[in-house]
Formats: sequence, structure tokens, C-alpha cells
Amino acid sequence: MSTATTGTFTGKHMLMIMLAFFGVVFAANFTMAYFAIHSWTGLVVKNSYVASQEFNETTDMLEKAAKGVGADITYANRKLTITLTAKDGTPVSATAVKVMLGRPSHEGEDQEIALSSEGNGAFSANHVLAKGQWAGFVSANIVGHQDWQRPLRIIVKE
Repeated sequence: MSTATTGTFTGKHMLMIMLAFFGVVFAANFTMAYFAIHSWTGLVVKNSYVASQEFNETTDMLEKAAKGVGADITYANRKLTITLTAKDGTPVSATAVKVMLGRPSHEGEDQEIALSSEGNGAFSANHVLAKGQWAGFVSANIVGHQDWQRPLRIIVKE
């Protein structure tokens, strides 16, 4: 008569199971943390319900911007430049052109930048922006476009 022997469960087996379990948990957490840091930075608001209601205002702003005046936004060599053009590509003249910028993830660096005209629909200001993402909007007084605004997002790499 032959007797079959079965393996015994030892402390080494338990250690391997525990290491595998926590290894999977840590890998999942580090993966999620990586994607959280390297993706959209989110939005900081005091009241999420009010912010959700203001979403429609942003949609209205985008619709107004699409109707006639476009803005080309560049930041290079510590100079912020906005070029306003009509749908047909002709420069748009405007007054009181300003940019409201802040970090999308916190309110600590919010700032308003007044731009001066350079002619041909271009407006600029020498201004130092720290590296990273900036979000906000550009606004101007343009004939035929009451309270013209356009949301913007800038990524500064230099």
C-alpha cells in the first residue's frame, strides 16, 4: 500500500502569499499615484455644487469665442502674447485686454495681467510665469462682442 504525502503549509508559504498580496496592492497604488500626478490637475473649488452650475458659463464663454474672434496664445522668453483674429484671419482691434491666470490645482498664484497693444491684433506683456500648468481666461472689449472672453490653458516648460 502506497501512501501519498501532501505538502505542508509552512511559514515560508505564508510569507510568499503576504508579499505577493501587498506587492499587488503597492503596485496598484503607485500606478494610480503616477497617473494622478501626471494627468489633469483637477480643480479646486470651495463648493462643488456651485462650480458645477458655473460649468454652463464656461460653455457659454466657449460658444461666444467660437462665433467670431479667435485668440492665439503664446508664452516664450518671459513674454505673454495674445493675437486676436476674426474668422477670416484679419486682426481684431480691442481695448482693455487682460489675462486672469492661476494654477488649476490651487489658488496661491492667481494673477491678473494687463496686456498692451503691439498692433495688428497682437497684445503682450513681459511677465514671468513659473513652470507648470496655468489656467484662466483672456478678456477684452471688442466692438460687436460684448464682454468677450475665452478660457485658456498654458503649459510653461522653460
